[in-house]
Amino acid sequence: LRACVVAVCRDAKCCVCAHSAPPLMALPLRERFREELALLVCSGGIYVCYMLYGFYQEKITCTEIDGEKFKYPMFMMLGQCAFNACAAFLLIKALGNKLLPPDPSPERSASRMFNGIAFTYLGGMLASYTSLKFVNFPTMTLGKSCKMLPVMAIGYFFYGKRYPLRSYICMILLAAGVSAYFLLKSSKKLVADEEEADMMQSMIGSLLVLTSLACDGLTGAQEDEWKKYPTPPTPHQLMFGINVWGTVQLFFILLVTGEGITAARFLMAHPVLLPDMFTFFLISAMGQLFIFMTITRFGSLVCSIVTTTRKFFTILASVIYFGHPQSTGQWAAVAMVFFALGWDIVGKQQDRKKNAEKKAE
Repeated sequence: LRACVVAVCRDAKCCVCAHSAPPLMALPLRERFREELALLVCSGGIYVCYMLYGFYQEKITCTEIDGEKFKYPMFMMLGQCAFNACAAFLLIKALGNKLLPPDPSPERSASRMFNGIAFTYLGGMLASYTSLKFVNFPTMTLGKSCKMLPVMAIGYFFYGKRYPLRSYICMILLAAGVSAYFLLKSSKKLVADEEEADMMQSMIGSLLVLTSLACDGLTGAQEDEWKKYPTPPTPHQLMFGINVWGTVQLFFILLVTGEGITAARFLMAHPVLLPDMFTFFLISAMGQLFIFMTITRFGSLVCSIVTTTRKFFTILASVIYFGHPQSTGQWAAVAMVFFALGWDIVGKQQDRKKNAEKKAE
C-alpha cells in the first residue's frame, strides 16, 4: 500500500487546494519522513476505523439477543449523523474556519444544496442497512465497492460526460464480477421451496444494494455540481453540512414514524447493546475524519487506493469472524471486482500525469 501511494504522490495534485501537492520523493528527508508518517496515520486510521465499523454494524444488526434482532436502521443513522456532525464541528473550529460555505448563487442557497445532498446520502445509507436483512455483509460490501457504476451512468446520461475506453471496460468487469458473486453461491443443497426463498432474498438484497449505489451516484453528482461554482465547500464543510441536515431530516422521520421510541425501548430492554452502539457511532465519526484528512492532505486518488483496499480486508475479516461461506467462484468474482477497481485507479493516475505534462509544455 505504501509503495502504491508513494508512486501516486510523486505527481499528485491536491483536489482541495489550488496548488499542487509537493512530490514525496522530492522533499527533504525530514519532511519526507513527516509526510510518510502522516500518510501512515491517515491510511491506518481508515483501515482500523472502517474494519471496526463493519464489524460493529454486522454485530448490531445481525446478532440475535433473546431471539430478537435490532431492526431500526434509521435510529443508527441518526446517531451516526449526529456524531459525524459533532466531529466535523470540533475540527472546523479547531482549524478556525467557517462552519458553512457561502451560497453558491443567488438562486441556490447552501442550505438547499445541503438538504438535497443529505436526502440522497441518507437514502443510500438506509438501502445499505436494509439490504443486510436479505444478504450477508460481504455481499453488501462488494456491491458498495462499485460506486463508479452509478457515477459513470449518471454522468453519461444526465451530464453528457464521456469517459476513456478503460473506464467502460472496468465498468463491464465490475458488473460481471458482482453479478457472478450473486449467482455463484457457496454450494449447499436446498429443497425447492428453500431455494426459491433464498433466490428471492438475494434478489431483494441486490435491488437494495443497487438502490444504495444509485443514491451514492446522485450524492456524488450533486457534490461535483456544487464544486463548479466559484465558492465550493471544503471537505470539512461538506461533512458538517450533510450530517447536520441529515440529522434534522432523520429526527423528524423518527418522530413521525415512532421508530425512535421503539428503538429506545429495545435498547432499554437490552442494555448490552449500548456500548457497541456508542462505539459504532464514535468509530463512524473518526473514520470520516480520517477520510477527509487524507483527501485534504494527499488528494482523492490516494484516498481511493486506501478505501478500496480496506474494503477487501473488511470482506475477508467478516468471512473469517462471522463464518460466511464463500465458494471458489465467489472469491474469483471478488478478485475480478478489485482488479477492475485497481486498474481504474492506476489508469486515472496515468491520465493525470499526461495532463500535467501537457500543461507543463
